[in-house]
Amino acid sequence: MTPSDDAALTDIGAQRATVPPPPWFASPTVLVGGAVAAILLVVVGVLSLLASGPTTSALIGQRFVAQSEPAVAGAGRVVWPWRAHHPAVLLFFGYWCPACHDELRTLGPGLGDGMLDGVDVVGIDSDASISVARSFVTANDIRFPVAHDWLPALTSKYVPADPATFFVSAKGQIVAVHYGVITLRELRAGVASLVGA
Repeated sequence: MTPSDDAALTDIGAQRATVPPPPWFASPTVLVGGAVAAILLVVVGVLSLLASGPTTSALIGQRFVAQSEPAVAGAGRVVWPWRAHHPAVLLFFGYWCPACHDELRTLGPGLGDGMLDGVDVVGIDSDASISVARSFVTANDIRFPVAHDWLPALTSKYVPADPATFFVSAKGQIVAVHYGVITLRELRAGVASLVGA
């Protein structure tokens, strides 16, 4: 080895010594640990949101308490069917909810003007703006009565997430609840149990 080779090795060693170590937060252990912590926080958040909503069993048998809400289409307010001693199906939805669009595209034609096997059908739209609610109702060709839950007082009280379906007796009591998208077949089964009750 020549003296010049020896000097070159010394220069490389000096250069390595001057390269700063990576910051503590860039170490693989910290990055993996941070990712795991973030995932756990998201999971805990979702579970706590779901847990904070009403449970189906807690709602069965309760009276569905609602004021006369403004109607999305036309003038006036929606009158709840049980006030006239009629059972009802309540469909909770909103424009912002992709699953609601899917559900209403499927259900809409079968629900017509709001009567399914002798039971009144009423929608409850939780959009903040009544103009957005009207656009949603029009785009989905919804012809049954729809209440505008603009606060949203009813949605926050009864529904952890849209869409949701409530089956309410002629006395105004909640007989059954279905969270998530409901099919027309499931809806008819719920209506049959409601009529039987």
